[in-house]
Amino acid sequence: GDLTLRVFETNTKGFHLKTYVFLTGVNGVAFAGSSNLSAPALTTSIEWNYKVVSSSEKQGFSEIRTSFEDLFNDAASTPVTPK
Repeated sequence: GDLTLRVFETNTKGFHLKTYVFLTGVNGVAFAGSSNLSAPALTTSIEWNYKVVSSSEKQGFSEIRTSFEDLFNDAASTPVTPK
């Protein structure tokens, strides 16, 4: 599938949220929290995240996806490009 990365940069407010949205056709899963997607975060660190599956939590998934898309497409969000 396609992978698109963007960085949201702001000097006017604190911003530590990390949200990962994975889509397969019309279904999806989202993870919202403050942990990084790294080996320690996934294996040995204590991290708090919330998993939302579109098939069982349609409204919650829709809210996360809409908020994610708003930030992703904001003028303060810039594409990460390979060097």
